[in-house]
Amino acid sequence: EGVDMVLNVGKAREPSYFLLGNLTSEGWWYYHLAAFAAKTPLPALLAYAFALGAWLNGKSRGVREYALVLPVVVIFASNTLFNSLQIGVRHVLPAHPLLMVLAAPWIARALERLRLPHARRMLPTAAAIGLLWYVAGTLSVAPRYLQYFNEVAGGPEGGHRVLVDSNIDWGQDLIRLRE
Repeated sequence: EGVDMVLNVGKAREPSYFLLGNLTSEGWWYYHLAAFAAKTPLPALLAYAFALGAWLNGKSRGVREYALVLPVVVIFASNTLFNSLQIGVRHVLPAHPLLMVLAAPWIARALERLRLPHARRMLPTAAAIGLLWYVAGTLSVAPRYLQYFNEVAGGPEGGHRVLVDSNIDWGQDLIRLRE
């Protein structure tokens, strides 16, 4: 019964899902990808894309990277195919640590080149700027991390135009506001 309930949630006649200003009762196959893209800091998305691109082009550091990439594919594919509950990014959050572990060696390698006297500086400088951007974006919403949306999604002030429901703050912090 529990599995049936999860697989059939949201299959009502009235529109119950929201994405990019549109309401629907069926949902979108790409909802979890869009939610992930809107709620993930842009420097992280760029690092993930770079690492995945390197992996796809055969520049991986070994067979062990399959242990990172394949679970990410399974997370997104299973949510696309079997998860009809399209109300939050939380269903694909397990992809973040896997993607960060995949991207970390590339970032570290680029930052190490900053110390070399004759190294080309473009990639290391980009990595350093990306890390600073990531930290600044995180601190800009602290301690209300739930309201974070990246700049393309409109930031914390405009994210409600992209996603709603459990992707935004529902006033969980009202007690602290009162204090």
